[in-house]
Amino acid sequence: MSAAKAVVILFACLAAIDPASACAGQEPVADTVTLRDGTQVLGEVGETQGRVTIFLVRRAWAREHVPDWTRRWEAAEQTATARAVTQRRDRLAAWRRDRASAPATENDRITPWLDRELADAGAKGASPLMAVKLLPGDIQKVARHPRASGGLLRQAWLAGSRNPESQSADVVRGDLEGRGLDLSRPVAPVVDGLLPPRPENDAVWLTRRAATEVLYDPGLRFLRYQGMLLPDPGSGQAQGMPALSALPALGALLGGEAPADPLPVQLRQLGSQGKVGALVTRLEIAPDFSGVMVEVTLWVRQGADRWHPAGARSARVRPDDLGADAGKELAQDPQVAMAFQVVEALGLGNLGADLKRRSLGIGAATQKALGQARAIAQADLVGLALPVLERRDGDPKPAAPR
Repeated sequence: MSAAKAVVILFACLAAIDPASACAGQEPVADTVTLRDGTQVLGEVGETQGRVTIFLVRRAWAREHVPDWTRRWEAAEQTATARAVTQRRDRLAAWRRDRASAPATENDRITPWLDRELADAGAKGASPLMAVKLLPGDIQKVARHPRASGGLLRQAWLAGSRNPESQSADVVRGDLEGRGLDLSRPVAPVVDGLLPPRPENDAVWLTRRAATEVLYDPGLRFLRYQGMLLPDPGSGQAQGMPALSALPALGALLGGEAPADPLPVQLRQLGSQGKVGALVTRLEIAPDFSGVMVEVTLWVRQGADRWHPAGARSARVRPDDLGADAGKELAQDPQVAMAFQVVEALGLGNLGADLKRRSLGIGAATQKALGQARAIAQADLVGLALPVLERRDGDPKPAAPR
């Protein structure tokens, strides 16, 4: 670039009302919606509900730059927000009663949060963000930010950045990285906690409550395999189970009749304790031992004894795809070695080298499949869960979810 051209660009940037759009090569971080009267609004274009486009706008920005439109939008949201506040208070109170009848747990995060929410119900000020509903007749034009900038504006809103809408993606990214945020992977952060409460149907509310319980309450995660239902020992371990994951594979190789499914009984027991959520990780090994399938399902109680799956994540892994040495590290684990010895001591057969190799290979595939499925399921839970760990001034720093 010549020196003359650099000077021209520099002065254009300094003189521009919107530097993000004036500086060559500077991608805007915000979407721009041009309204029917020519007014431009900066924010993020969200979901479409029929003919309605949801546009997320920071309330302080809107009040300063488009006050007339903001007054209309705030009047429109007032009725729905009041209805949602009442609905939410009733649901939180019912949830609090359910927890009062359940056994107390160590490091309970949900109950103190419920108490704070109920004490503050209806007393919170205006939310930082607005979810504006725009009809086709309200919009002249929409200019979306480049895909590479996706999620940055939400990150900036969550971090409390000053006027991020008028900045370029590079400036916002630099500010967030300077705050210690890892932006190496593109994400679309959940900003529900910055929006006014919205009415939700029972199915959506119960799913969010179930995800919150599974995320923070112990004893709600289970491993399901060949008719057995066990407490999930791999909860919170992104890379998979401990070395004992080879044992179910060994059981499959040896054969055995599966007992009756104990899941309905376990879910009824959780329901009697006031819980509405459970996370069940199901493991299946191909009959020819060629692969492993792991499926992680969120179960939600929608009535007295009516539990339904609300969504599932799965992963499939073949031992052959992991290489000839797959499971070699498991063979060195004392627990696995002891398991092989117990099988032989019980007279169930002499485990030859090939049988042990295949068992360990399936164990390694199980670890990988569990890690993949659990990582995605955990991200789903975090996205669905209510903001239990939302910090307020004076609150101690909470522990991270499992």
